[in-house]
Amino acid sequence: MQDSFFFDADKCIGCKACVMACKDNHNSPLGINFRRVYQVAQGEWIKKNGRQIPCGVSSCSLSFACSHCEEPACQKACPKKAIEKDERGAVWINREKCVACRVCIKKCPQGAIAFNSKTHRPEKCDFCRERREQGLRPACAAACPMRCLEVLSIEEILRRQQKDSTIFRFSGNTDTKPAFFIKPNRNVGKGAKGYRIRSMSEEL
Repeated sequence: MQDSFFFDADKCIGCKACVMACKDNHNSPLGINFRRVYQVAQGEWIKKNGRQIPCGVSSCSLSFACSHCEEPACQKACPKKAIEKDERGAVWINREKCVACRVCIKKCPQGAIAFNSKTHRPEKCDFCRERREQGLRPACAAACPMRCLEVLSIEEILRRQQKDSTIFRFSGNTDTKPAFFIKPNRNVGKGAKGYRIRSMSEEL
């Protein structure tokens, strides 16, 4: 059964509790964040009669981590078969097999794998495999105060999609079938111009 991250952008307030919980759980050093929060902004300001008038201006936040693809490019590229995928869909790096060649970093289309200079190994989100084996939710989802981040089976998400057609799979311009679905913020995509995404501060 393939599990997936499900993110409701309509609920997210951009607090980055998910980022901090992930760092704490994995003891990640400064500059390495398996989960990131991005700001999605759209619209423009038009000058009229000497005044700046907003035209469709809005913003929301997007919490993003490894999508644990159904067909992960990193796993296919690893020459030592060090990247494995478990029965629930988690894509993780087997440290005993990894030789730190960094091929996986180059092949990941979403930039979800980082090189840790302290451990001298590529590292990534592992869907909190140890926590889930204990019946717990991933640290990021458990920490979210707005409950906008969940882990659900793809089958469950597809059932939700039948009732809510706005839910979509994040493709990331790749054919790896990312296990990441988003319910978009209600204010995004309603005819405004100037759509853009920027990374919020990563100094964590």
